[in-house]
Amino acid sequence: MTGKDSITVCSECKRASCWLGLFLCEKAHSASTIEVSIEQLQEWKLEHPDYWDHAKFRQHMLPDDDLKDCKVLLEAFVISFRTRVLEAVDDILHSDPAVSDPTRLYKRIADAVNIQC
Repeated sequence: MTGKDSITVCSECKRASCWLGLFLCEKAHSASTIEVSIEQLQEWKLEHPDYWDHAKFRQHMLPDDDLKDCKVLLEAFVISFRTRVLEAVDDILHSDPAVSDPTRLYKRIADAVNIQC
């Protein structure tokens, strides 16, 4: 499998797939990593053993150059989306300054930037 006796996993959910960033648990943002024996992971049966072979997943991941391109595109999207949301909020508040119900405001923003809540 991996040539190792232990596997690096998320300290919270005890899954390698979380540590690899494939399926994040609810506590992933504050979790660290731990080493767990393969025998213990087999007993827990939390995920398929294929996730324990980190090298297998790395070969299917994007090369660093592609990741940098993806990051640039994602940053551009976030900036554009943020601008659309801020413009929508500004338009809504100027057209209807009495909007006080947050749910109504969120709905109007979602409609204005064409997203679903």
